[in-house]
Amino acid sequence: MSQTLDDTPLPSPTDTRPNSPFSNLDRSLHYYLPGGDLYVQIDNTLFRIHSYFLIRESFIWRHLLRGNTIGRTQRDPVILRDTLPIPSFTTPDTFAEFLWIFYNPMYSVYQAPSETWFTILSYAITWGMDNICDLVYRELSRSVDNHLTTSTGWLTMHADDELDR
Repeated sequence: MSQTLDDTPLPSPTDTRPNSPFSNLDRSLHYYLPGGDLYVQIDNTLFRIHSYFLIRESFIWRHLLRGNTIGRTQRDPVILRDTLPIPSFTTPDTFAEFLWIFYNPMYSVYQAPSETWFTILSYAITWGMDNICDLVYRELSRSVDNHLTTSTGWLTMHADDELDR
C-alpha cells in the first residue's frame, strides 16, 4: 500500500472561542500538532509544529529561534512572510507539503509527485537545508530513472541484453 501526502496524522479537533482574537485564523488541518512548540502563520492559517526539525536542518531557522521567544505562543506566531525569506509561491498548502518531509508516517518511503518535490526543494534551498536538498535530489533522480526504464522499453531491453553477454 503506497503512502501519500494525505496520510499524515490528523490533529485533535480544538476550536478557538468565537470572541477570541485568533478566531479569524484557521488551524492547519494536518499540522496543528499537540506538543508542537512553534507557531507559524501563513496568510490566515496557523501551524503548530516542532521547532526541532527546523533548528536541526536550517541555520536560518536556528538563528531566528535560538534565544528568541517569537513563535513560542499562539499570540506571537512566526509570521512567515514578515520574518524569513520564503519562496514566492508560499501558501499554507505549499508549506504543508514542505512539512510532510518531517512528519511522513512511513519511514524512508517518500512517494510524492515531482511538483511536490520541487516545492520542497524551493523551501530547502531558501532556508539552507542541505540534507533536505539531498533527499529531494535522490527522490527526483529515482523518479526519473524509474520513469525512463519503465516507459521506454528499449532501455530496459538494452540493459537485459548487456547482462546476457
